[in-house]
Amino acid sequence: MRVKIYKKKRQVKVERTHCRNGHPRNADNAYVDSKGSQDCRECRREADRRYKERKRQTGTS
Repeated sequence: MRVKIYKKKRQVKVERTHCRNGHPRNADNAYVDSKGSQDCRECRREADRRYKERKRQTGTS
């Protein structure tokens, strides 16, 4: 992890190189939603798969 320190606002911003699940954070693996927040494509794909599996098990569309 690289750390940038902004003295003017006295806050520390961390540039993350990997997501919380260990996938690399780069332009190829970044997903930006309509609100501007970023997600890891791999994590997003896994979450979508789990969501679809839950919906299929409950029988709702």
